Amino acid sequence: MKTNKAIKELLLGFIVMAPLVYYMFLWSSLPEIIPVHFDGNGNPDKYGSRNYIAITVFFLTVVIYLILKYIPKIDPKNNFALFSKTYYKLRLILSLFFSILGFIIICSAQQGRVSVSLLYIIIAFFISIIGNYLGTIRPNYSVGIRSPWTLKNESIWRKVHYFAGKLWFFSGIFLGLLMIFLPAHLRTPVFFAIVLLLAGIPYLYSYSIYLKINK
Repeated sequence: MKTNKAIKELLLGFIVMAPLVYYMFLWSSLPEIIPVHFDGNGNPDKYGSRNYIAITVFFLTVVIYLILKYIPKIDPKNNFALFSKTYYKLRLILSLFFSILGFIIICSAQQGRVSVSLLYIIIAFFISIIGNYLGTIRPNYSVGIRSPWTLKNESIWRKVHYFAGKLWFFSGIFLGLLMIFLPAHLRTPVFFAIVLLLAGIPYLYSYSIYLKINK
């Protein structure tokens, strides 16, 4: 059991460190000043030191890995053991997501341009994957739809996460396809509008259930 756990953590560690190792490999070939920020069309609008990218990727990968690893130890509800397999899968998904994001940041800095549509498609894909696991998350203060009403009532938590899981899964697929076919000038506003809806609808749904229960 301990061996399997160690192997799983090593896998996460490899995923987390991959973009940083790649960046160190590229370090000597990069100029001192590189693009560090891009506009909605993918063109650079801010430049900075090579160190800026290294620090950004470090926070996206290593720091987030450490936060996700140790959150269960400090969560007041202490329910993570009840969905430990699901939580590991979520950690794996998020580690992959932020590692891929790290690679995109590095390649964008190297090439001087970022593919905004590709970035949105990847995010939509991961929204769909996370939605697939939302329904199995038990009540906690750190992961999931943490509204005042889901945290107060376990029945509301279950209903909201089942609903949000279906919503995110199908909406993520739809959003990814939409980003392929939408005109470039519409991608950013449509993407953020849908993401805001995906965040807000489950929150409002939890309140509507609470009102029904307390009529």
